[in-house]
Amino acid sequence: MELLARGSESYIYLDRSRNIVIKDRVRREYMEIDLDEKLRKIRTTTEYNILRKLYGEMNVPRPISKSTYQFEMEYIDGDNPELDREIASYIGKMLRKLHDKGIIHYDLSVYNILYDGERYYIIDFGLSFYSKKLEDIASDILVAISQAVDYEDVILESYHPDPAIVARIHEIRSRARYADI
Repeated sequence: MELLARGSESYIYLDRSRNIVIKDRVRREYMEIDLDEKLRKIRTTTEYNILRKLYGEMNVPRPISKSTYQFEMEYIDGDNPELDREIASYIGKMLRKLHDKGIIHYDLSVYNILYDGERYYIIDFGLSFYSKKLEDIASDILVAISQAVDYEDVILESYHPDPAIVARIHEIRSRARYADI
């Protein structure tokens, strides 16, 4: 197996013989063992279940199997796209689809989009969770905007937020320590 990526919470391996990716949530040594085990189990299960819910409705990797701290999914042979108006619009539209399904991605940027030459795929639901709360929705939009500052208007235009979401975005910004985010 080949190590594809190493994050703060997991290692991503590619098994070329099976054309699958294995996401392995690793122990964080700085964290108390019981809490670490609980968080790894919850995040692994949540991410796997979100992929199961979305697969077939959105372009995400097909989930295959899950164990306690790791799961297998389809390998998407693609690259991260360059950020431009088209991708910013895609981000806004995909956020809206996710939010309509009660899913908060919380890390949607070009780094979590792959393009295989035909389609865009959303990946890495490691920080995702289920919520329909206005605060979570607005925060998710702001996380995406923070990675695409020059395209805020495009993201919002393609998302089509209702006035309550726009108001909450402004409220969250007003609470920020540095108001220019």
